Amino acid sequence: MYIPTSTARLKATFGFSALLALAALSTVQAQQLCSPQLCITATVFSKESTTIEFSLSAQIDSVGWVGMGIGGQAGGMAGNDLAICWPANAAGTGAIVSQRSATMNGPPSPLTNPPAFKIQTPKSGFITTATPKRFTCTFSRPLNLATSPIAATAASVHIIYAVGLKPVVAGAGGDPQKASIQQHTFTGFGSLEITKKEGASAGNGTATTASAVPGATHTPGTGSNGGGSTSPNVEEILETQEQIDTLIKVHASLVRFFSHLQHVFKWHRPLQVTGFLTVLAAFGCILAALAKSSSLNNGAPMVYSTHAIVGLVLVGALVLQVIVGVFIFTN
Repeated sequence: MYIPTSTARLKATFGFSALLALAALSTVQAQQLCSPQLCITATVFSKESTTIEFSLSAQIDSVGWVGMGIGGQAGGMAGNDLAICWPANAAGTGAIVSQRSATMNGPPSPLTNPPAFKIQTPKSGFITTATPKRFTCTFSRPLNLATSPIAATAASVHIIYAVGLKPVVAGAGGDPQKASIQQHTFTGFGSLEITKKEGASAGNGTATTASAVPGATHTPGTGSNGGGSTSPNVEEILETQEQIDTLIKVHASLVRFFSHLQHVFKWHRPLQVTGFLTVLAAFGCILAALAKSSSLNNGAPMVYSTHAIVGLVLVGALVLQVIVGVFIFTN
């Protein structure tokens, strides 16, 4: 009868811990959509429940403008209600927002009677608490905007975004709708969670509930550094990593302590089979969730992240492990 060596058991322990790590990290939810150039958040405050606040924070220096769009084509400009923001002055205080529309991937057209997009001045400009000082534009807009309505019960919203490096050329009389916007350098799109907070925007509110969407999906667009991903809570990741390290140490200690008791490992084979079937069931659930997410996002293409690729490799390694185990047992 084949008895696994201590080394093999130790490898199996670390492999199982890696799967635990993958499962634990997959529960971390992101409340912002980020790329290397831009991070976006969406918030609804209980005292301002008919409006939604968007905050676009540049992640690079010297941006000319930042922008986002809602309600149109999932991966392009057509049909989207566009908001374009740029610094209000050289002093770095405040921001200016212009509402525009597009029927194709090209220069957007300014609206003659734009709805009230209200800049949150204390939250906009080159925020002094940030190092280095990078441009942030925070604005609010009605939820029931005719051009791009958002349901009050919505847990997330699909957006497109863009970043331009060239400064905006002011329009006649300082009218934002007449300003000249240079072509973007970076673009992307994704599903952004809507955070619900108690209180009002002026007090920054108190977080109550996040959306039930398991992590925001993100697809980079054009640009030399167009890649990016969502940004999970760092503290949660570090805490999860510490818990996984503890599990690894406990597993390794148990294997070493009981290695001389061969009868203990009679349960090894059924436990391995049970774990294998559980992982396959979980993998099936992931595929079903991806199919559901794709249908909800109007058939947007599936996004392949590093997390997804690593998970696929681990599942493939587990299948290979079972095949090798069967081969060893039969020979």
